Amino acid sequence: MVKIFILLFALIVCFVAYKLFSRQIKKSSEIQKKIMDEYETEEEREKALKILKRKNVKKAIVIYLLFLIALPAIFFPFMLLVKMIPHSEIKPIGSYELFKDDGVSYYGKHDYSIFCNNNGMLALSSYKIFDKINGTVFETNSYEKFISKLENMFKNLDFEKINFYGSCTVDSGYKSLEYALDKSRLVESHEIKKIQDGELIQIKTKNGILIKIEYLVDDMICTCKGG
Repeated sequence: MVKIFILLFALIVCFVAYKLFSRQIKKSSEIQKKIMDEYETEEEREKALKILKRKNVKKAIVIYLLFLIALPAIFFPFMLLVKMIPHSEIKPIGSYELFKDDGVSYYGKHDYSIFCNNNGMLALSSYKIFDKINGTVFETNSYEKFISKLENMFKNLDFEKINFYGSCTVDSGYKSLEYALDKSRLVESHEIKKIQDGELIQIKTKNGILIKIEYLVDDMICTCKGG
């Protein structure tokens, strides 16, 4: 979905640039023709054409600078808006790849697991729920759909808890999970219990469903660069 919006944005930019430059070229050609018709001597024509050329160069520089300023100013708010549009997708797990960092792939192993991520902004978090048994992954950037999916799983499937994958460095995924629990209108309460190998996050929804998320030390993915 994001790729489609980026392509659409690029096409709009190309179209605007084409129309703008073609208009300037047409206008310059008309002025050039006018110079050739109105000035009698070759010297006068050359002088007028040099002035026209300087004007065209200045206009081209101004247009180029405006594009450099305008494109980021339009693109980033546009992408922010696109990312904030809630959407979800269910797709095959395949090789069960959680994510890729520096060309290195990190894989999951549990029957049911969660992986969250954000790009430095919690409001732009993405949430993945892996179902190894059925070979699918549910992916969404809506925390409400994420909690709703977990609620349905714990209501309809026979399992006790779901595992959470996090990083041992800057655990942005854990912050995304906290953000979802704090913001979701489906969550009535949640608490964190320390267990021997990590944490157990217990969530009670307003529909009376108990969701248990296990965050084990063994599931902390290390992306640190070794010395």
